[in-house]
Amino acid sequence: MHEGRFSADRFEQLSAGMVTKAISHVSAAFRSHGRLNPTLDDDGQLSILLHRQYRGYKNLDPSEQPQKAITASILQKMCKLAGSAHINRAMSQLVIGAFFFAMCSCEYCKTQGTCRTKLLTLRNLRFFSGKRELSHYDPYLSLADSVSITFEYQKRDQRGDTITQHHMGDLILCPVHQWAAITQCVLSYPGTTSSSTVNTIINKNGKLALIDSKMLLDKLRAAATAIGINELGFIMEDIGLHSLRSGTAMAMYLSSIPVFTIMLISRWSSDAFL
Repeated sequence: MHEGRFSADRFEQLSAGMVTKAISHVSAAFRSHGRLNPTLDDDGQLSILLHRQYRGYKNLDPSEQPQKAITASILQKMCKLAGSAHINRAMSQLVIGAFFFAMCSCEYCKTQGTCRTKLLTLRNLRFFSGKRELSHYDPYLSLADSVSITFEYQKRDQRGDTITQHHMGDLILCPVHQWAAITQCVLSYPGTTSSSTVNTIINKNGKLALIDSKMLLDKLRAAATAIGINELGFIMEDIGLHSLRSGTAMAMYLSSIPVFTIMLISRWSSDAFL
């Protein structure tokens, strides 16, 4: 498995993490059929043979290259470069809106492969003026005091997490302004409803389509390139969509936000984000 012998694509080598995950699926199949977990020793701990094997694979893995945290200046540049182009503007709104909630890419755009995380729909967004909830069709939606987003299902198996962010008083870096624009834009398309996903757009052929991760990454990196390495300190290849999530945490940390608040807003259940 580590050498990719069972793959039609003939990968050169799978990472230790991929091997561990694959074997855990085998273990799960045994348990679901009422059989003992074959990867455990008699004491209920991971087999010492597998432990040594995994450690050997991990030592062979190349060092990880973590993605750089995104900066607010990149988000502002992305918005500026969008201009009046409809799709570009929609992508800019989506990235900025996701930034304030430290979202994973699979929560706000179409990604490759299968994922347990639910892609957000318009019904997951609620806007409030004081304690009064506003209709998505309210012409003054962008002036709401706050926006609350409910994440139905996440990778950590948590259901129904609701996070609230407030109006920032900025036309670009404001979660209420951006999510209101996304909501009303999607609802303006023929055939859309509250069940439509937040990444819904109208393509050049006039048909409904979805913004995907590659589209967003290209625009994000283009904005970083436009700013330049001399100002940012890194090149466009150093950032990815996960940079958005780490960038949110870094921005809050630099603003002296308590760690437990960062964990709550970003929906981290452990200190792994540190």
